[in-house]
Amino acid sequence: MLRTDTLEVVVLVGAAAAVVAGLVRVLVRRVFPAIRSTWQRFNAALDTVVGRPPIVDPVTSKVIAPELPPLGHWISGVDETLALLVQQNVTVTNLQTRVGRLEDWREQMDRDRLERIVTRAESARAWEAVAEAQRNDTGQEPEVG
Repeated sequence: MLRTDTLEVVVLVGAAAAVVAGLVRVLVRRVFPAIRSTWQRFNAALDTVVGRPPIVDPVTSKVIAPELPPLGHWISGVDETLALLVQQNVTVTNLQTRVGRLEDWREQMDRDRLERIVTRAESARAWEAVAEAQRNDTGQEPEVG
């Protein structure tokens, strides 16, 4: 038979082991998902920088995920795109300048046309005044044209 001191120690050790097991269980439930998500983010970042081969299903030989090229490949594509954007920006700037000059030219043409219309009306009034003056001098209708 066990003595009571030994029995107390066994119960105390058992209770301590149960508490430690409960703490470990809680820690594993809370910490392990954080560790796993951090590890997944690290792997995703590494795949982005280094690249990875396509993921192929070994049974059906179907491609599950396509190949992921390394970051250098993407950067070279960005350089080409940036050069194209700069070229298009120069073209747009040239077109804006040309449109501005054409608008100025059209405004000048409108002003010149308006001036011709006003001048024509003034000339007609002047000729009418000359004809009126001649009528008053001679008393007959002048010949126009």
